[in-house]
Amino acid sequence: MFIDTHVHTKYSDGTGSIQNILKNAKKRGIGLAITDHNVIKGAVKAVQHNGNTIIPGIEVGTVENRHVSLLFYNAKELQEFYNKEIENKRIKDKWFNWWRTTIPTVELIDTATQYNCLIIAPHPYNRLFTEKNWSPKKIPNIKKIHAIETINSAVTPQSNSIAKRFAEKLNKPQTAGSDAHNIQNIGKAGILTEGSTINEILENIKKGKITPKGLSFNPFEYYLQCQTVVVKNILPK
Repeated sequence: MFIDTHVHTKYSDGTGSIQNILKNAKKRGIGLAITDHNVIKGAVKAVQHNGNTIIPGIEVGTVENRHVSLLFYNAKELQEFYNKEIENKRIKDKWFNWWRTTIPTVELIDTATQYNCLIIAPHPYNRLFTEKNWSPKKIPNIKKIHAIETINSAVTPQSNSIAKRFAEKLNKPQTAGSDAHNIQNIGKAGILTEGSTINEILENIKKGKITPKGLSFNPFEYYLQCQTVVVKNILPK
């Protein structure tokens, strides 16, 4: 089965509705992980639909502007995590700060280990958003993460190559995701796995029994996607 492990919806900085995203995925026979920035409404809504393999997740932005993706085994556990750990720590009122929370990276990783979820470092070397280095010196509990995203369709081949070397150095499983912010880019990257249920898929990621597949964006295509997202958030609601 092919799973795109990194998809955004209109509930954060994406443009696609849940209905259209699921319709597209079902038509193509692929599964998805919904990982909106610091919100879970889209993920919770998506798992309520039948006929799709949907992993409920969230991409949390830390105070240092690192991102951490958390994939949950069910929506109830995601909801409990969000209500207790994220909702009151979001930054909502400043330009682009809605990508961040007040939570330090080290604290977020330690907190996430107390929940039944997978901890993934997505696009750890995405220079466009000046993400800080993920070195063990700066993040002493980094080995607690379960996997590292080494193919992300929204960053350059160079960034993905550095992420791959980073995963190999830490001996961590490698994942892939489109980081799609619109329907057109869904499925440009993902993992191949023999699992079909959410439990099987997540356990296979933990064990490294997956194959990451996909393409990086070229700079021009990435620029166009960013413009779409920025315009969406400038326009009045």
